Amino acid sequence: MSNPIKYSTGSESLALKKGNFYIGTGDVGKGPTSTTGYYNGITPPSGGYTIYLNKATGGPSIYTCANDTELISLTNQIASASYTTANECLNYYNTESDKMCVNRDYDGIVTDGLIINLDSGFLPSYPKNGSTWYDISGKGNNASLLNGTTYESTSDGGVVMDGGDEYLNIPYSTDFNQFKSGDFTLETFVRSDNQVYPRSRHPLKIGHTVTSTGTKGWSVGHQTCNNNIEVRVSDGTNFSFTDLNHANLSESTYYHRVFTVSRSNGCATTYYLNGNLVGTHNATSVTGEIYDQNQGSDFGGSGIIFGYNWGWRFIGSVNVIRFYNRALTDAEVLQNYNAQKGRFGL
Repeated sequence: MSNPIKYSTGSESLALKKGNFYIGTGDVGKGPTSTTGYYNGITPPSGGYTIYLNKATGGPSIYTCANDTELISLTNQIASASYTTANECLNYYNTESDKMCVNRDYDGIVTDGLIINLDSGFLPSYPKNGSTWYDISGKGNNASLLNGTTYESTSDGGVVMDGGDEYLNIPYSTDFNQFKSGDFTLETFVRSDNQVYPRSRHPLKIGHTVTSTGTKGWSVGHQTCNNNIEVRVSDGTNFSFTDLNHANLSESTYYHRVFTVSRSNGCATTYYLNGNLVGTHNATSVTGEIYDQNQGSDFGGSGIIFGYNWGWRFIGSVNVIRFYNRALTDAEVLQNYNAQKGRFGL
């Protein structure tokens, strides 16, 4: 079913956002338009695009393009430009607040509490090129792609890192204050292409690199030498470290990974793999804040880092990174997995 679309310079809840366009998913009421302000969208043709242009009344003007050639022709008419490549056109739409180009309908994920949604297979989030990965949660927490990350078209599109110094950084925003002492959730779809130690299949940190006491932060990584998920968390005084065991994972295979953090339950980090609960680490000694945006900097500072963490480097493709300002339930984790697993052959 096509996504409902609304143009608004105000705020909307439970919807994705690109510029001033709101994109309804499974959490958003589909009508009637007179009540919600959402209009029916049009599903892009296979291998093509749908373009939305705001107009004063009656909802957006909607065009479809069957291929890159049609996209270039139509965009040049809209922008009064002379673009020659599809990438130039996609970059144009991602700088416009009243125009939007999409390559597919967006899946029925949970949007309640969403504060970061990076999806390299959805053009409003990543236009197949460039160093900015746009957050479509509506919060504007864009990621910078650093040191030579590349793009591949597999599974609707992925950001590739080859184990050098490539990584992405999401700078601090006030949304991250939730990480101090509140609950949160990290969700990813990731494919690893190399397991050689000390390469990691899931290196991510919030705040400072957590190596001991004295620093505040939370981080996860795949310990490839023993095939465990390593969780580190510190409030600056107390440091907790554990390995969460799970079955052996394969190279060059996509996995859906979710980590929920509950502060009311002993600072518990619960790990899900492909929608299934794997295990929980209770860092009961960590009772203080685990995030401090003013603490210092390493590899981008006190925001969020993926791809390079405490000496581990990622080799593979990362396609989706999401954060929520609450701990998702088992049912919600499974909902998100089922909504997007088909893209990744799961």
